[in-house]
Amino acid sequence: MTASVPLPTPSATRPGLACGRYLFFNPLLRTAMRLIDALTGLRHSLARPMPASLAPDRILLCMQAHIGDLIYASAAIPVLRAAFPAARIDFLVHPAAAHLLAEHPELGQIHSLTHWKLDRSGQSLWRRLLRYLGARRTLLQTLRANHYALAVDLYAYFPNSIPLLASARIPLRLGWASGGFGGLLSHAREWDCAGQHILEWHRRLLAQIPACRPHLGHLQTSCPLPATALARSRELLQAAGIHSPFLCFHVGAGGAHKQWPEPAWHELALACAARGERIVLLGFGPAEEALAQRIAARVPAAAVSLAGQLDFTRLAGCIAQARLFVGLDSMGTHLAAAHAIPVVGIYPGIMDGSWRPAGRHSRIITTPKPCAPCFLPAGCASMACLRETPASAVFAAIEASLGEQMEAVHA
Repeated sequence: MTASVPLPTPSATRPGLACGRYLFFNPLLRTAMRLIDALTGLRHSLARPMPASLAPDRILLCMQAHIGDLIYASAAIPVLRAAFPAARIDFLVHPAAAHLLAEHPELGQIHSLTHWKLDRSGQSLWRRLLRYLGARRTLLQTLRANHYALAVDLYAYFPNSIPLLASARIPLRLGWASGGFGGLLSHAREWDCAGQHILEWHRRLLAQIPACRPHLGHLQTSCPLPATALARSRELLQAAGIHSPFLCFHVGAGGAHKQWPEPAWHELALACAARGERIVLLGFGPAEEALAQRIAARVPAAAVSLAGQLDFTRLAGCIAQARLFVGLDSMGTHLAAAHAIPVVGIYPGIMDGSWRPAGRHSRIITTPKPCAPCFLPAGCASMACLRETPASAVFAAIEASLGEQMEAVHA
């Protein structure tokens, strides 16, 4: 049995998710953050309203997490631009996500920093720490030299950018208390968004700025693709023999616990091919490339694999030209939604609905379990909520989405 959105709401037994201040489980870290926040005066930061006359000339947005997080954080750009049309807006991001906003027409400088906890290099903790501290020292000098008037840290989890912003002496610092270090903010907000989509989190935070309130209707993901990226991806598709509307299958995910079984992918590809659909398979890395090739080999007349052949901009360009996107809990799903491509997402029951792809044409398929949502970062051994999701349920969602498209065309 499967279910589509909305997903279950958070369990109140999970501290820091439906109750409590902090969005992390580690008891030592929670104790340390309580002490730090008490000593640095969090209660004053929570009580202090943003000035109504605020008119910053330089604004720094912060989202040091990975690509999916940054896609939704980009929704703050049009709100701030409408509120402060003369301001320069810069962005602090994770280096792996920097290309997402590299040519954004509304942004000035893109800063990047890899926090040691978000470093996926596979190096030892000490090496990651040393690299982080060196990069932080250099970035701190740059941030101070830019003389930002306002910084907004959109990340509600640990680790956030708050200590860095305080060290950079940015006078107005707005962010969530839920990731710790809230006492180092000039203006903090308690997290109270259980069950709400991540875009609603950003809306509530930006609403703390009086000038932004009339413009919250502009809140939408803002990841424009350069025309050159679309042209290059179109050429690549044509070279691969894709000249008609196609379905995009993205077979990769951020961890093994989010992977859908290969036989299910094979069954889904066969069903879509029998329906007369063309399929383009995408993925990054050798494992995903091999998987995509095996799936394509099951339906050679209908499917082509471009996995391993695309950089990020070409991959994004291919997704933006698809008729429908099918993927796992990964950045590809969020990227498709950001470009208004209908999405069928095959998701585990780890999280609530906060991280479902945005947009009314997005469908999430999962297998309900009593333990879901569990909020376990690495899932569990069985991952039955994902691995027991049948291809037939995903195919039914695909047919429903394509049917809606046809109705819209004839309306």
